[in-house]
Amino acid sequence: ENMDTVREAYEGIIGLKNATQRQKQRAHLEYAILLGVNGKTADALAQVEAARKLTQLDHLEKAQVHQVAAHIQLLGVMTMQDQGVAKAKTELENSVKQQGITDKQRVEVMIKNGTYLRDRASTPMTNVPRLLAVNEFRKVVADAKADDKQKAEAQYELGETYRVMNMTAEALIEYKKVPETGGIFYSYAQ
Repeated sequence: ENMDTVREAYEGIIGLKNATQRQKQRAHLEYAILLGVNGKTADALAQVEAARKLTQLDHLEKAQVHQVAAHIQLLGVMTMQDQGVAKAKTELENSVKQQGITDKQRVEVMIKNGTYLRDRASTPMTNVPRLLAVNEFRKVVADAKADDKQKAEAQYELGETYRVMNMTAEALIEYKKVPETGGIFYSYAQ
């Protein structure tokens, strides 16, 4: 019964004449997450596909569609060998292949992918989403086209991810790698 009420609310937002593309996207994606965590994967992915069709979204909003799709693929995944991991990786790869995206925007999306996976897609039963986040941050740190600020942010976020995983020694190692030129991220890491 509660699910029907929520569905009606999201459908109401999506159907509003004056709703912006961003508002519709948010409704589709939030509803997709709710469906996914309630075991309705096919319905959740249908909401993601509806969000993909929206126009006038910027690179971060388009990337968010891929992040939610990856999140849904990772629900219930217990090991890095599960099929959902490959699908999630494909979504993450596609998030940075947007037409017209600059190198700076591409790296920004990679950082957002990592923080999303670490903060939202993680479950207490598995660290699989967090391991994917580690991969995203490591790619940024190694990316020749990432600027110093982006690399410092990714290095800090790498330490944060290990901290959240209760891997204190690894977190400290990564925090110490944040360069002094990393501004606020250097301060946070200290």
